[in-house]
Amino acid sequence: MSNNLEIANQLAPIIRAHCERSDVERNIASPVIQALRKTPLGRMALAKADGGEGTPLIETLMVYERLACEDAAVSWVLWNSGLVTFFSRFMTPTLRREVFGDDQFLFCQSTRPMGTIEASPDGYVARGCWTLVSGCNHADWAFLTCVAMDGGEPIMATSGMPRMPVIAVPRDQLEIIDTWNASGLRGTGSHDLRIEEVTIPAHRVFEISDQHTPREAIDRVPIMAAVTAIFAAQALGVSQTACDHILQRGRDEITPGPMPDMRDRPDALTKIATHWAALSSARLGLHASADQLWTSAGRGEDAGEASITSLYAMSMHAMSVARHAMNDLHALGGTKALYVSSPLEKRNRDLQAMFRHIVAQPSMLADVGRSLFGASPQWPLYAL
Repeated sequence: MSNNLEIANQLAPIIRAHCERSDVERNIASPVIQALRKTPLGRMALAKADGGEGTPLIETLMVYERLACEDAAVSWVLWNSGLVTFFSRFMTPTLRREVFGDDQFLFCQSTRPMGTIEASPDGYVARGCWTLVSGCNHADWAFLTCVAMDGGEPIMATSGMPRMPVIAVPRDQLEIIDTWNASGLRGTGSHDLRIEEVTIPAHRVFEISDQHTPREAIDRVPIMAAVTAIFAAQALGVSQTACDHILQRGRDEITPGPMPDMRDRPDALTKIATHWAALSSARLGLHASADQLWTSAGRGEDAGEASITSLYAMSMHAMSVARHAMNDLHALGGTKALYVSSPLEKRNRDLQAMFRHIVAQPSMLADVGRSLFGASPQWPLYAL
Protein backbone atom coordinates (compact mmCIF):
# COMPACT_ATOMS: atom_id res chain seq x y z
CA MET A 1 0.00 0.00 0.00
CA SER A 2 1.32 3.46 -0.93
CA ASN A 3 1.32 6.54 1.27
CA ASN A 4 -1.96 8.02 -0.05
CA LEU A 5 -3.74 7.38 3.24
CA GLU A 6 -0.93 9.12 5.12
CA ILE A 7 -1.25 12.05 2.71
CA ALA A 8 -4.96 12.22 3.52
CA ASN A 9 -4.12 12.23 7.22
CA GLN A 10 -1.70 15.12 6.66
CA LEU A 11 -4.40 17.07 4.80
CA ALA A 12 -6.91 16.57 7.62
CA PRO A 13 -5.83 19.57 9.79
CA ILE A 14 -5.90 21.90 6.75
CA ILE A 15 -9.39 20.74 5.78
CA ARG A 16 -10.61 21.01 9.37
CA ALA A 17 -9.23 24.52 9.78
CA HIS A 18 -11.07 25.78 6.67
CA CYS A 19 -14.27 23.75 6.90
CA GLU A 20 -16.40 26.67 8.08
CA ARG A 21 -14.90 29.00 5.48
CA SER A 22 -15.74 26.51 2.70
CA ASP A 23 -19.34 26.44 3.87
CA VAL A 24 -19.61 30.22 4.03
CA GLU A 25 -18.01 30.76 0.63
CA ARG A 26 -19.94 27.87 -0.95
CA ASN A 27 -16.66 26.63 -2.44
CA ILE A 28 -13.75 24.66 -1.07
CA ALA A 29 -11.45 27.19 0.58
CA SER A 30 -8.43 28.11 -1.55
CA PRO A 31 -5.79 26.77 0.91
CA VAL A 32 -7.46 23.36 0.77
CA ILE A 33 -7.57 23.35 -3.04
CA GLN A 34 -3.93 24.42 -3.21
CA ALA A 35 -2.98 21.59 -0.86
CA LEU A 36 -5.01 19.06 -2.85
CA ARG A 37 -3.32 20.07 -6.10
CA LYS A 38 0.07 19.19 -4.62
CA THR A 39 -1.00 15.63 -3.79
CA PRO A 40 -1.60 12.58 -6.01
CA LEU A 41 -5.04 11.96 -4.48
CA GLY A 42 -6.92 13.23 -7.52
CA ARG A 43 -5.07 10.73 -9.73
CA MET A 44 -5.61 7.52 -7.81
CA ALA A 45 -7.84 6.08 -10.56
CA LEU A 46 -5.51 7.16 -13.36
CA ALA A 47 -3.26 4.55 -14.94
CA LYS A 48 0.44 4.79 -14.18
CA ALA A 49 1.04 4.93 -17.92
CA ASP A 50 -0.68 8.32 -17.90
CA GLY A 51 1.17 9.64 -14.86
CA GLY A 52 -1.39 8.41 -12.33
CA GLU A 53 -1.25 6.22 -9.27
CA GLY A 54 -3.26 3.15 -10.32
CA THR A 55 -4.17 2.86 -6.65
CA PRO A 56 -5.73 -0.38 -5.31
CA LEU A 57 -9.44 0.16 -4.77
CA ILE A 58 -9.43 -0.66 -1.05
CA GLU A 59 -6.83 2.06 -0.43
CA THR A 60 -8.88 4.54 -2.47
CA LEU A 61 -11.89 3.81 -0.26
CA MET A 62 -9.84 4.46 2.87
CA VAL A 63 -8.59 7.80 1.51
CA TYR A 64 -12.06 9.05 0.61
CA GLU A 65 -13.50 7.97 3.94
CA ARG A 66 -10.72 9.79 5.76
CA LEU A 67 -11.32 13.01 3.82
CA ALA A 68 -15.09 12.77 4.37
CA CYS A 69 -14.51 12.47 8.11
CA GLU A 70 -13.19 16.05 7.99
CA ASP A 71 -15.45 17.61 5.34
CA ALA A 72 -17.69 15.72 2.93
CA ALA A 73 -17.55 18.68 0.52
CA VAL A 74 -13.82 18.09 -0.01
CA SER A 75 -14.14 14.36 -0.63
CA TRP A 76 -17.16 15.03 -2.87
CA VAL A 77 -15.32 17.49 -5.12
CA LEU A 78 -12.34 15.14 -5.35
CA TRP A 79 -14.70 12.23 -6.12
CA ASN A 80 -16.27 14.17 -9.00
CA SER A 81 -12.86 15.14 -10.31
CA GLY A 82 -11.67 11.55 -9.96
CA LEU A 83 -14.45 10.20 -12.18
CA VAL A 84 -12.69 11.89 -15.10
CA THR A 85 -9.57 9.83 -14.41
CA PHE A 86 -11.66 6.66 -14.53
CA PHE A 87 -12.94 7.81 -17.92
CA SER A 88 -9.37 8.21 -19.19
CA ARG A 89 -9.49 4.68 -20.63
CA PHE A 90 -11.91 5.93 -23.29
CA MET A 91 -9.97 9.06 -24.25
CA THR A 92 -7.63 9.53 -27.19
CA PRO A 93 -3.92 9.47 -26.30
CA THR A 94 -3.72 13.13 -27.37
CA LEU A 95 -6.46 14.14 -24.94
CA ARG A 96 -4.91 12.14 -22.11
CA ARG A 97 -1.60 13.96 -22.61
CA GLU A 98 -3.40 17.29 -22.78
CA VAL A 99 -5.46 17.00 -19.59
CA PHE A 100 -3.20 14.80 -17.46
CA GLY A 101 0.11 16.36 -18.49
CA ASP A 102 -0.06 18.77 -15.57
CA ASP A 103 -0.34 16.76 -12.38
CA GLN A 104 -1.93 19.68 -10.50
CA PHE A 105 -4.99 19.89 -12.74
CA LEU A 106 -8.43 19.31 -11.21
CA PHE A 107 -11.57 18.46 -13.15
CA CYS A 108 -15.32 18.75 -12.96
CA GLN A 109 -17.86 16.72 -14.88
CA SER A 110 -21.51 16.06 -15.56
CA THR A 111 -22.82 12.71 -16.77
CA ARG A 112 -26.21 14.21 -17.54
CA PRO A 113 -26.70 14.93 -21.26
CA MET A 114 -27.75 18.57 -20.92
CA GLY A 115 -25.95 19.86 -23.99
CA THR A 116 -25.65 19.06 -27.68
CA ILE A 117 -22.82 18.70 -30.17
CA GLU A 118 -22.98 18.72 -33.94
CA ALA A 119 -20.19 18.05 -36.45
CA SER A 120 -18.51 21.07 -38.01
CA PRO A 121 -15.53 21.57 -40.35
CA ASP A 122 -13.26 22.15 -37.32
CA GLY A 123 -14.59 19.33 -35.15
CA TYR A 124 -17.84 19.82 -33.27
CA VAL A 125 -19.93 22.75 -32.12
CA ALA A 126 -21.17 22.38 -28.53
CA ARG A 127 -23.79 24.29 -26.59
CA GLY A 128 -25.81 23.69 -23.45
CA CYS A 129 -26.26 24.29 -19.73
CA TRP A 130 -25.35 21.68 -17.12
CA THR A 131 -26.62 21.93 -13.54
CA LEU A 132 -25.04 20.80 -10.29
CA VAL A 133 -21.44 20.69 -11.52
CA SER A 134 -19.50 20.21 -8.29
CA GLY A 135 -16.10 21.86 -8.01
CA CYS A 136 -16.47 23.85 -11.23
CA ASN A 137 -14.83 26.99 -9.79
CA HIS A 138 -11.58 25.11 -9.20
CA ALA A 139 -11.61 22.90 -12.30
CA ASP A 140 -9.05 23.35 -15.08
CA TRP A 141 -11.16 21.21 -17.44
CA ALA A 142 -14.83 20.27 -17.56
CA PHE A 143 -16.03 16.97 -19.01
CA LEU A 144 -19.64 17.32 -20.08
CA THR A 145 -22.06 14.81 -21.56
CA CYS A 146 -23.96 15.85 -24.68
CA VAL A 147 -26.46 14.46 -27.16
CA ALA A 148 -24.96 14.08 -30.64
CA MET A 149 -27.09 15.87 -33.23
CA ASP A 150 -27.31 15.92 -37.00
CA GLY A 151 -29.59 18.42 -38.70
CA GLY A 152 -31.39 19.14 -35.46
CA GLU A 153 -32.14 15.47 -34.77
CA PRO A 154 -30.42 13.13 -32.30
CA ILE A 155 -28.05 10.55 -33.77
CA MET A 156 -29.22 7.15 -32.57
CA ALA A 157 -26.92 4.36 -31.38
CA THR A 158 -27.50 0.67 -32.09
CA SER A 159 -29.05 0.38 -28.62
CA GLY A 160 -31.90 2.59 -29.73
CA MET A 161 -30.75 5.42 -27.46
CA PRO A 162 -29.24 8.70 -28.67
CA ARG A 163 -25.46 8.79 -28.84
CA MET A 164 -24.14 10.69 -25.82
CA PRO A 165 -20.49 11.64 -26.22
CA VAL A 166 -18.43 13.48 -23.60
CA ILE A 167 -16.61 16.69 -24.46
CA ALA A 168 -13.52 18.09 -22.76
CA VAL A 169 -13.70 21.87 -22.35
CA PRO A 170 -10.94 24.08 -20.89
CA ARG A 171 -11.91 26.47 -18.10
CA ASP A 172 -11.65 29.63 -20.18
CA GLN A 173 -14.43 28.45 -22.53
CA LEU A 174 -16.98 27.96 -19.76
CA GLU A 175 -19.42 30.31 -18.09
CA ILE A 176 -20.18 29.59 -14.42
CA ILE A 177 -23.67 30.60 -13.28
CA ASP A 178 -23.89 31.11 -9.51
CA THR A 179 -26.84 28.90 -8.54
CA TRP A 180 -25.54 26.82 -5.62
CA ASN A 181 -27.54 28.00 -2.62
CA ALA A 182 -28.06 24.78 -0.70
CA SER A 183 -27.87 23.58 2.88
CA GLY A 184 -25.89 20.34 2.52
CA LEU A 185 -22.52 20.03 0.78
CA ARG A 186 -22.40 23.83 0.59
CA GLY A 187 -18.65 23.84 0.05
CA THR A 188 -18.88 21.88 -3.20
CA GLY A 189 -19.76 24.96 -5.24
CA SER A 190 -22.09 22.91 -7.43
CA HIS A 191 -23.03 25.74 -9.76
CA ASP A 192 -24.33 25.56 -13.34
CA LEU A 193 -22.02 25.57 -16.36
CA ARG A 194 -23.06 27.09 -19.66
CA ILE A 195 -21.61 26.97 -23.17
CA GLU A 196 -23.19 29.30 -25.68
CA GLU A 197 -21.38 28.00 -28.78
CA VAL A 198 -17.90 26.52 -28.63
CA THR A 199 -15.93 24.59 -31.23
CA ILE A 200 -14.54 21.37 -29.77
CA PRO A 201 -11.64 19.67 -31.60
CA ALA A 202 -12.38 16.06 -32.52
CA HIS A 203 -9.70 14.64 -30.20
CA ARG A 204 -11.54 16.17 -27.20
CA VAL A 205 -14.69 14.14 -27.87
CA PHE A 206 -15.11 10.54 -26.73
CA GLU A 207 -17.85 8.07 -25.88
CA ILE A 208 -18.28 5.96 -22.76
CA SER A 209 -18.53 2.29 -23.69
CA ASP A 210 -17.13 -1.10 -22.81
CA GLN A 211 -14.75 -0.92 -25.76
CA HIS A 212 -11.24 -0.19 -24.56
CA THR A 213 -7.89 -1.95 -24.21
CA PRO A 214 -6.89 -2.40 -20.55
CA ARG A 215 -3.24 -1.61 -19.88
CA GLU A 216 -3.12 -2.13 -16.10
CA ALA A 217 -5.28 -3.32 -13.22
CA ILE A 218 -7.02 0.04 -12.79
CA ASP A 219 -8.28 -0.13 -16.39
CA ARG A 220 -10.12 -3.37 -15.52
CA VAL A 221 -11.96 -1.94 -12.54
CA PRO A 222 -15.66 -1.42 -13.41
CA ILE A 223 -16.15 2.32 -13.24
CA MET A 224 -19.68 2.75 -11.95
CA ALA A 225 -19.37 0.03 -9.32
CA ALA A 226 -16.12 1.61 -8.13
CA VAL A 227 -17.48 5.17 -7.92
CA THR A 228 -20.53 3.82 -6.06
CA ALA A 229 -18.21 2.16 -3.57
CA ILE A 230 -16.28 5.42 -3.15
CA PHE A 231 -19.58 7.20 -2.51
CA ALA A 232 -20.38 4.60 0.17
CA ALA A 233 -16.97 5.09 1.79
CA GLN A 234 -17.66 8.81 2.06
CA ALA A 235 -21.05 8.14 3.66
CA LEU A 236 -19.39 5.88 6.22
CA GLY A 237 -16.84 8.59 6.96
CA VAL A 238 -19.51 11.21 7.61
CA SER A 239 -21.48 8.95 9.95
CA GLN A 240 -18.35 7.65 11.66
CA THR A 241 -17.48 11.23 12.59
CA ALA A 242 -20.94 11.64 14.08
CA CYS A 243 -20.45 8.42 16.04
CA ASP A 244 -17.06 9.56 17.33
CA HIS A 245 -18.54 12.92 18.36
CA ILE A 246 -21.31 11.28 20.39
CA LEU A 247 -18.81 8.98 22.07
CA GLN A 248 -16.61 11.93 23.01
CA ARG A 249 -19.56 13.90 24.35
CA GLY A 250 -20.66 10.92 26.39
CA ARG A 251 -17.21 10.60 27.93
CA ASP A 252 -16.75 14.30 28.67
CA GLU A 253 -20.11 15.81 29.54
CA ILE A 254 -21.68 15.86 32.95
CA THR A 255 -25.38 16.72 32.81
CA PRO A 256 -26.52 19.20 35.46
CA GLY A 257 -29.58 18.31 37.49
CA PRO A 258 -31.25 14.95 38.12
CA MET A 259 -31.17 13.69 34.50
CA PRO A 260 -28.71 10.85 33.82
CA ASP A 261 -25.65 11.50 31.68
CA MET A 262 -25.64 10.12 28.15
CA ARG A 263 -23.26 7.30 29.13
CA ASP A 264 -25.74 6.25 31.84
CA ARG A 265 -28.82 6.10 29.60
CA PRO A 266 -29.70 2.60 28.35
CA ASP A 267 -31.14 3.94 25.09
CA ALA A 268 -27.94 5.85 24.33
CA LEU A 269 -25.73 2.91 25.25
CA THR A 270 -27.72 0.56 23.02
CA LYS A 271 -27.78 2.90 20.04
CA ILE A 272 -24.11 3.84 20.15
CA ALA A 273 -23.09 0.18 20.45
CA THR A 274 -25.41 -0.81 17.61
CA HIS A 275 -24.23 1.86 15.20
CA TRP A 276 -20.55 1.57 16.08
CA ALA A 277 -20.72 -2.15 15.26
CA ALA A 278 -22.83 -1.59 12.14
CA LEU A 279 -20.45 1.01 10.72
CA SER A 280 -17.46 -1.22 11.42
CA SER A 281 -19.01 -4.29 9.82
CA ALA A 282 -20.26 -2.35 6.78
CA ARG A 283 -16.75 -1.01 6.26
CA LEU A 284 -15.26 -4.50 6.45
CA GLY A 285 -17.79 -5.85 3.95
CA LEU A 286 -17.17 -3.00 1.53
CA HIS A 287 -13.41 -3.41 1.76
CA ALA A 288 -13.56 -7.18 1.32
CA SER A 289 -15.67 -6.90 -1.82
CA ALA A 290 -13.42 -4.17 -3.25
CA ASP A 291 -10.30 -6.18 -2.48
CA GLN A 292 -11.72 -9.26 -4.19
CA LEU A 293 -12.49 -7.29 -7.34
CA TRP A 294 -9.06 -5.63 -7.32
CA THR A 295 -7.30 -8.98 -6.92
CA SER A 296 -9.02 -10.25 -10.05
CA ALA A 297 -8.07 -7.08 -11.95
CA GLY A 298 -4.46 -7.55 -10.85
CA ARG A 299 -4.50 -11.02 -12.39
CA GLY A 300 -5.58 -9.52 -15.69
CA GLU A 301 -9.17 -10.71 -15.38
CA ASP A 302 -12.19 -8.62 -16.30
CA ALA A 303 -14.71 -8.27 -13.49
CA GLY A 304 -17.63 -10.63 -13.80
CA GLU A 305 -21.19 -9.64 -12.97
CA ALA A 306 -21.07 -11.56 -9.69
CA SER A 307 -18.14 -9.51 -8.33
CA ILE A 308 -19.66 -6.28 -9.65
CA THR A 309 -22.97 -7.12 -7.98
CA SER A 310 -21.16 -7.91 -4.73
CA LEU A 311 -19.50 -4.49 -4.72
CA TYR A 312 -22.80 -2.74 -5.45
CA ALA A 313 -24.52 -4.75 -2.71
CA MET A 314 -21.88 -3.92 -0.10
CA SER A 315 -21.95 -0.27 -1.19
CA MET A 316 -25.73 0.01 -0.87
CA HIS A 317 -25.59 -1.75 2.50
CA ALA A 318 -22.93 0.69 3.73
CA MET A 319 -25.08 3.63 2.61
CA SER A 320 -28.08 2.24 4.49
CA VAL A 321 -26.01 1.72 7.63
CA ALA A 322 -24.61 5.26 7.39
CA ARG A 323 -28.07 6.76 6.88
CA HIS A 324 -29.64 4.97 9.85
CA ALA A 325 -26.67 5.71 12.06
CA MET A 326 -26.85 9.43 11.31
CA ASN A 327 -30.58 9.56 12.03
CA ASP A 328 -30.13 8.04 15.49
CA LEU A 329 -26.88 9.83 16.34
CA HIS A 330 -28.30 13.22 15.39
CA ALA A 331 -31.28 12.52 17.65
CA LEU A 332 -28.95 11.47 20.48
CA GLY A 333 -27.27 14.85 20.12
CA GLY A 334 -30.44 16.48 21.43
CA THR A 335 -30.98 20.22 21.12
CA LYS A 336 -27.24 20.85 20.81
CA ALA A 337 -27.29 19.09 17.45
CA LEU A 338 -29.56 21.82 16.07
CA TYR A 339 -26.89 24.50 16.34
CA VAL A 340 -24.43 25.12 13.52
CA SER A 341 -21.66 24.95 16.10
CA SER A 342 -22.33 21.21 16.47
CA PRO A 343 -20.38 18.80 14.23
CA LEU A 344 -23.58 16.78 14.03
CA GLU A 345 -25.51 19.60 12.34
CA LYS A 346 -23.17 19.88 9.36
CA ARG A 347 -22.69 16.11 9.00
CA ASN A 348 -26.43 15.55 9.01
CA ARG A 349 -27.20 18.06 6.26
CA ASP A 350 -24.19 16.95 4.19
CA LEU A 351 -25.35 13.34 4.30
CA GLN A 352 -28.89 14.34 3.37
CA ALA A 353 -27.52 16.13 0.30
CA MET A 354 -25.28 13.21 -0.62
CA PHE A 355 -28.19 10.79 -0.68
CA ARG A 356 -29.87 12.77 -3.46
CA HIS A 357 -27.27 11.42 -5.88
CA ILE A 358 -28.31 8.80 -8.44
CA VAL A 359 -26.01 6.08 -7.06
CA ALA A 360 -27.86 6.20 -3.73
CA GLN A 361 -31.35 5.70 -5.16
CA PRO A 362 -33.47 2.56 -4.50
CA SER A 363 -33.34 1.63 -8.19
CA MET A 364 -29.67 0.77 -7.73
CA LEU A 365 -30.49 -1.75 -5.04
CA ALA A 366 -33.27 -3.18 -7.22
CA ASP A 367 -30.69 -3.88 -9.92
CA VAL A 368 -28.61 -5.78 -7.36
CA GLY A 369 -31.67 -7.92 -6.69
CA ARG A 370 -32.24 -8.49 -10.41
CA SER A 371 -28.66 -9.64 -10.82
CA LEU A 372 -28.93 -12.01 -7.85
CA PHE A 373 -32.05 -13.52 -9.43
CA GLY A 374 -30.19 -14.02 -12.69
CA ALA A 375 -32.02 -11.23 -14.54
CA SER A 376 -30.36 -8.34 -16.38
CA PRO A 377 -29.93 -5.07 -14.47
CA GLN A 378 -31.92 -2.23 -16.02
CA TRP A 379 -29.25 0.45 -15.63
CA PRO A 380 -27.25 0.44 -18.88
CA LEU A 381 -24.04 1.43 -17.03
CA TYR A 382 -24.34 -1.25 -14.33
CA ALA A 383 -21.32 -3.24 -15.52
CA LEU A 384 -19.39 -0.40 -17.18
